[in-house]
Amino acid sequence: MNGWFGDFFRTAWALGYWNTRKTLFVLNRRRGQCPCQNPSDTGRALATGCEAIAEWRQPERFQKRVCPLLAKNQRGHWACGVEPAAVRPFWGRALSYASAAGLMLALVAGVAVFGAMRGIGYKVSLRQVVWPPAWSELRQVQVQLFIDQAQAHFQAGRANEAVSALNTAYEQNPDHYRIGMLLAQFYQVTNPDSATRIYTRLLRRYPEKRRETARVFFSSLLAQGHLEGVAAFCANELKTSKDDTVAWLHGLIFAVRQSGQPDWLSAVMKDPAVGAKERAVLTLEFAVRRASRAEAARLVRSEPLVDKFPYARVQRAELLTEFGRPKDALALLAASREELTGREVVRLALAAEAVAGDQLARRRDAKQLLASERQPGESEITVVAIHLIRYPDAELLEAVVNLWRVIAALPNPADQLEATIALLAAAGAGAHKESFNRVRDDAVTAKIISYATGNRLTDAFFPEEGKPRVERVLPSLPGLSLELNYALIEWSQRAAL
Repeated sequence: MNGWFGDFFRTAWALGYWNTRKTLFVLNRRRGQCPCQNPSDTGRALATGCEAIAEWRQPERFQKRVCPLLAKNQRGHWACGVEPAAVRPFWGRALSYASAAGLMLALVAGVAVFGAMRGIGYKVSLRQVVWPPAWSELRQVQVQLFIDQAQAHFQAGRANEAVSALNTAYEQNPDHYRIGMLLAQFYQVTNPDSATRIYTRLLRRYPEKRRETARVFFSSLLAQGHLEGVAAFCANELKTSKDDTVAWLHGLIFAVRQSGQPDWLSAVMKDPAVGAKERAVLTLEFAVRRASRAEAARLVRSEPLVDKFPYARVQRAELLTEFGRPKDALALLAASREELTGREVVRLALAAEAVAGDQLARRRDAKQLLASERQPGESEITVVAIHLIRYPDAELLEAVVNLWRVIAALPNPADQLEATIALLAAAGAGAHKESFNRVRDDAVTAKIISYATGNRLTDAFFPEEGKPRVERVLPSLPGLSLELNYALIEWSQRAAL
């Protein structure tokens, strides 16, 4: 083994040394003594010893690696196979071995770097480390590490560490859309003003992603309970965007209703950039909010509906219910089943029955929706739970809490989270702490929510001091539906009074 190792290291030296000396010999027109032949020999082919193999354990290794001119003569001795005039260097072999050695060293170094990076936590592939054209992908790998660290910190309840990791990534990649979006969402919890600045920058920097950014930005403002910001944002989107106009319309109307600020409608309802149907809906809302209760009731009964605009029917059913005409709302819904979604009809009908004081009808319709033969899923459970946030009922709460096993079996984690938060909110709004604790503990055990999130929800609905404020926890629960956020903000506004 020592002989092999010795010859191995001699190869590196011999490739450079002897090829250099033979090159100089050739450049000197082969005058003088041939550098690799024994000076005491004749210089004839196969009769002249090779000076270069003096210390080699196995000369055939020198022949294979450095100089193919070395050969055995008839007596079995190693000798130079050519005359001095034919001696020449073999730089091709030297370059081949140097390239192979360099490639091997690079591969070994790459594997070492790959192992070190994987040990740190980088989700890097061996190709990305050892293949130079793939090195440009390493910045994205670094970004992903920061994102993973941020998400791990956040799930463990370490919001500051999460924001710090993302902020570092954002400083290094200020034009990276995904990092900007994630950092803004994390800032919703700790620094809403910074979140707003980032969202605004992303809206300007990535017009092709405006729709996605606008939706998340709007959800952020809503989760914070920032009603003035919600109103301003929705008014601007109604004027500048043709996407999701119903969402912006409803968001603006919701903010006005909860804040009691109808003047927020005055400019946008007259703006010609806003669609005619949207302006008609806003005009009715403005008139109702500025009128006395009796006059408002007359307006919602007498004003004609906007034709071929389903949201106008939603608004009218809500106004009829609010201003003491729930039976008229139910009649309108019965006539609107072909224009509205089934979920919308159920939501509005349950609200009208609750305001009308028809407990029998409300419980019948809700329990029918939850009946086992219908195989209720996330949609049915959530719509009843959201209704209970606005209109608590102990009997219906028990019925929906008993369907926890259905939530736990849902295949989609987003559906599990939505239904779980809706169920917890229904129990919290109804001040049923025993049901709340039961659902919370089951959800933590099932890993639908973290232990830290469970504690934050408990503090939001059952604070030891002060009044409940779900705005403390909503920004940390991205992905919830707007319908659920609306119900929670509405309940929180009432609870704060």
